[in-house]
Formats: sequence, C-alpha cells, structure tokens
Amino acid sequence: MDKAQRDNHPVKSQLLSMTLSIESLRASKILLEQEHTILRGMVKSASAKRTGTSVNDVDSHDNSTTFQKLLDAANTRAAEQAAKGREEYQARTMEHQAQALLILMHA
Repeated sequence: MDKAQRDNHPVKSQLLSMTLSIESLRASKILLEQEHTILRGMVKSASAKRTGTSVNDVDSHDNSTTFQKLLDAANTRAAEQAAKGREEYQARTMEHQAQALLILMHA
C-alpha cells in the first residue's frame, strides 16, 4: 500500500474523527469543571452573605443546602412570573373580547 492509499484509507479517516471527538469531549469536560467551580464559588459567596461570615468559613454541607434553597427560590420566582404573565394575558384577552362584543352590539 503506497502513501496516497494510506492517507485516504477509511480507517485512518475514522481514527481522525474519533480523535477529534475525544478532544472535543475533553474540552467539554474542562469547561464543565470550570463552570462547576464557578457555581460552587457563587453558592459559597451567597451562603457567606446569608450567614454574615467569611467565604472561607462556609462549610460544604451548608453549600449544598444553600444551593438547593437558591434553586428553589429561582424556581418559585419563575413560576410566579409565569402565573403573572398568564393572568395578564387572560386579562388582555377578556378586555379584547369585551371590546369586540361592544363593537358587535353597536353594529
């Protein structure tokens, strides 16, 4: 097999593709680890603010509890905003229906 055949061989192409996939996964793993570190820092900071202590004095168990509380609070806020949006939409819809009825009654 000459060099041109080796360079264009399907197995070589598959190996290059797999190598790129592996490198992409490694990069994704690094990014996820960095995001995890940032989130841990944010939770630690929020916990320190909540308790009025230094960031270094916050223990990891408190972090998981704080993180869950922050997550629950965010979910609650999102649900409240969604409910408020639904109520506003329903109110506008009813207003438009009332206006349409008035127009029909006067026509």
